[in-house]
Amino acid sequence: MPEIQENNHQPAAGQFSNQWQTQSPSPNHTDEQADAAKRLELALEGGSLGFWDWNVATGMVDYSERWCAMVGYRQDELAPDFSTWKKLVHPEDLPKAVAAIENYFAGKTEQYAIEFRMQHKQGNWLWIASRGRVFAVDAEGNPQRAVGTHQDITDRKLTELALAQEKDQFQSAMEYSAIGMALVSLKGEWLMVNPAICRIVGYSMEELLATDFQSITHPDDLQSDLGYIEKVLAGEIPNYEMEKRYFHKDGRIIWVLLSVSLARNPDGSPRHFISQIQDITERKNAEIRANIYLQELERSNQELDDFAYIASHDLKEPLRAINNHSQSLLRSYEAELDEAGNRKLNRLVFLTRRMEVLIDDLLQFSRLGRLDTSTEDIDLKELLTNEVATVCNSEEHPEIKVSLCDEWPSVRGNRASIAIIFRNLIGNAIKYNDSAEKRIEIGLLPEMQRSGQTLRNVYYIRDNGIGIDPDFHELIFGMFKRLNNEKAYGPGTGAGLAFVKRIIDQLKGVIFVQSQTGEGATFYFTLGSEQ
Repeated sequence: MPEIQENNHQPAAGQFSNQWQTQSPSPNHTDEQADAAKRLELALEGGSLGFWDWNVATGMVDYSERWCAMVGYRQDELAPDFSTWKKLVHPEDLPKAVAAIENYFAGKTEQYAIEFRMQHKQGNWLWIASRGRVFAVDAEGNPQRAVGTHQDITDRKLTELALAQEKDQFQSAMEYSAIGMALVSLKGEWLMVNPAICRIVGYSMEELLATDFQSITHPDDLQSDLGYIEKVLAGEIPNYEMEKRYFHKDGRIIWVLLSVSLARNPDGSPRHFISQIQDITERKNAEIRANIYLQELERSNQELDDFAYIASHDLKEPLRAINNHSQSLLRSYEAELDEAGNRKLNRLVFLTRRMEVLIDDLLQFSRLGRLDTSTEDIDLKELLTNEVATVCNSEEHPEIKVSLCDEWPSVRGNRASIAIIFRNLIGNAIKYNDSAEKRIEIGLLPEMQRSGQTLRNVYYIRDNGIGIDPDFHELIFGMFKRLNNEKAYGPGTGAGLAFVKRIIDQLKGVIFVQSQTGEGATFYFTLGSEQ
């Protein structure tokens, strides 16, 4: 293999004996070649190609003005010899570039064509496509003169490198993605699949690539899938997502979340589908179990409702009989009975009536939140005005003074449930109040701090009543919990605050009280979504 040198290069004899006519050129022929080379240079310059003319024997090279400008130099800044080219070629590319020349001169390749990097005067690297051919040989077939071109292909190479990088990134994403990814033909064949989808469906890559998605799709889901595909191909939708079932290789059914988009060719025609597949079998099975539990719960609740109704009816029947007989005895034998007898019969009548009330309260408590779940937009100011008028008529009870804040929002909820909250709290503020002038303040705080938490839209009802000992602030919200006797504060079962808390709990809200004995009480609460 001859060594390429800058000067006095002597190629091996006969290197071009099979490629070139081995005869010494005449002086006239040499002039014609020079003229042809010059014309070629001018033509190439007009096409933005750099031209080089290499005297192989001497190592001298004529670099055209465009060739020099391509790498940022003027012609007078570059030495017209072979070493100039070698100095500018990237060190990593120089061995293969020189080898390309040697192989061409040795007749191992039919043409000299190679791409390599050259350093611009400013220090950056350009990609160059170099093409050339031997233009003259000596009598022994040794190359004497070679000419060729340089073309700046930096933009093209950068694009190619970027595309190659994107391809590597895409392949890495496919290979290491935690979810299934696939390219699918317009007919449904798997074109490319990643390891994740193989794990999901249990098939190897080779097995999947030999079939189509239709073959492993549950028949009940296939038409929906194909329907979406038709819409995507028709341009009606850009992509789609659906839950569907596949048949695993072992025969079991698996649920997946399928996301599909369409890749198009540069002319806009459909190319293939891009699919992402997530295994949601565990979630779907949990949903199925939850639905079964929910159905069982609904059935159980209905049975409880039926039982509560029957139980209350069956319990109240004998109570009514006892009550009726007790009253009949009072009417018939009141004169014959002494004071103790009459007192005991009256007590019996009172207890039977109280028992009926307790049964009704228990039945209502069990049904809270399950009888009417409808919601609507509620004007709280209107609702409160009506509730205050119902609970404390100012004409009948002039000693009761109720004040409402001016601004009230509209909330969305169940009107009857929210009315129960305010009705019970306002009623208690009146009932448990010994003051000559009973003052009740109903308002709304934009926010409030409690136990390190910021509560928003906090409603409150404040009174100047008897107050509540802090030891009982939690106890009062229990069912049938009453702190005061009926003789002092009238009849009641102690179910009212339990009703209120049950409703607020169902709304995901909170309720609490701030109070001291003899200093009145303030009940604060939120209505869930506003919190």
